[in-house]
Amino acid sequence: MTGLKVCPGVAWGLTLQLTSSDLEIHQFAIDKSAVRGEIQRLRMATASANKQLEQLAETLDEDAPAEASAFLDVYQTILQDPSLITETADIIREKLVNAEWALSLRLEQIRRDFEQIDDDYLRNRLEDISGVFQRIQRVLAGRRSAASLLKAEEFDDSFILIADQLGPADMLQLRERDDLDIVGIIMETGSVTSHSAILAASLGIPTLVGVTNAIERLGTGREILIDATAGTVKVAPSPEEKKAAAATMKSLRQRKRLLQKLRDEMPVTTDGHSVRLYANIALPEDMPDARKAGANGIGLFRTEFLFLNRDALPDEEEQVSAYQKVIRGMRGKTVTIRTADLGGDKMPSKEALALLGEDEFDEENPALGLRGLRFAFTHRPFFITQLRAIMRAATSAPVGTVRILLPMVTSASDVTEVRLCLAQA
Repeated sequence: MTGLKVCPGVAWGLTLQLTSSDLEIHQFAIDKSAVRGEIQRLRMATASANKQLEQLAETLDEDAPAEASAFLDVYQTILQDPSLITETADIIREKLVNAEWALSLRLEQIRRDFEQIDDDYLRNRLEDISGVFQRIQRVLAGRRSAASLLKAEEFDDSFILIADQLGPADMLQLRERDDLDIVGIIMETGSVTSHSAILAASLGIPTLVGVTNAIERLGTGREILIDATAGTVKVAPSPEEKKAAAATMKSLRQRKRLLQKLRDEMPVTTDGHSVRLYANIALPEDMPDARKAGANGIGLFRTEFLFLNRDALPDEEEQVSAYQKVIRGMRGKTVTIRTADLGGDKMPSKEALALLGEDEFDEENPALGLRGLRFAFTHRPFFITQLRAIMRAATSAPVGTVRILLPMVTSASDVTEVRLCLAQA
C-alpha cells in the first residue's frame, strides 16, 4: 500500500482503527414553535465544544510543539465566529430542521465556496471547519469523540493509528494519553498541507495520508510496517524487515542529533562559499520557531495574514507592534517584510472591504485581477499606512536590517509608484 509522505521515518506495530464514521446525522422536521429551542441547543453545543478545546489546551505539556496550541486556537476561532451560529440559525428557521442537519447544510454551502479557491493550502482549511462542525454535532448527538472511545485496558503494544481522518484536536487528545504508544499514523484522506499532517510532522510521528481503503484493508490488530520515508505500508513484515527498519530509525535519530549540533554553525560549502538560510513566516507567532531552528533571518514575512479573517483592518499601531515583535525577536538579523499580497483567494472580509470603501466584487480571473500591488495602489491610504508602520518598526533595528518586498511587480513603473508612496509615508 502507498500514500503521501508527511513525516519521514519507519516504524512497526499493531494497527488500531479509529474512525469517525460512527457519527450519523439524521434529518427531522421541527415546528416553528421549536425553532427557538433548536437554536438554543446549537448555542449550548457550540459552547460545550469550545470548553472541550479549552480543557485540552490546558493539559498540553511544555514539550508540545508550537503548532499544537496554534491549531487549537484555529478551532476555537472558528467556534467563536458569530456567523457559525447566525447562519446556521437562519437555516433552522428557513428549512425548519434540527440543528445537526442545519450544520450539515451549512457545511455543504461552505464546501462549495472553498472549491472555488485556487490555493491548495487555503482550500484545505475546509478540513478544520469540518472538524469543528463535527465536534458540535457530536455534542448535539450525545456522542463522545472518536479519540476518547479508546479504552485504556486494550493497549500493551506499540500502535499505528488507522483513520479515515484525524483532526489536530483528536491527535493531541491521543498524544496526552500515557497508556497509548503511537508510533505511526495512516489516514485515508487528507493532504500534506492539512493541519493534522503539519502537527504529525511537528510531533515527529511517521505519517502517511491518502492511503486508499486503509481501514477496510488493515482494520485493527494486524502487524504492519510503515515506511513514511518511502511512502509505503508493509503488512506482516518479516524479522529481517523489522531489523532493517530499526537500523533506519537509529540512523535518522543520529542524523537529527547531528543537525541540532550544527544549528548554530556558519553555513559554508566545502569549497568555501557562504550560504544564508532564511525562514518564511505568516504571523509574528511563527518567529520563535524560526529562531529556534537557527535561521539567519526572515526571508519572507507574509503580512497579508494580519489582514484576513477579521471584521476590521489592523490600524497603524497594531501593525507597528506586529512588525517590531518579529524585528526585535530576530535580534539584529535581516527581516524581509512583504507588503500585503491581498486579492484573489486572499481577500479581506466583507466588513473589512467595506471600511476600504470596496463593495464585494467577483472577478473572472482573480490571479490577474486586483491583487498584490494593484490592490495596494487602488487603496493607496491603506498601502501608505502599512509602509509607514514598517518604517516606524524598522527604527528599532540597525540600519539595513529590515527590507521591504513587493508582491506582484509587473513593470518598472510599479517600483516608481511604490517609491512615491514611500516618500509620502
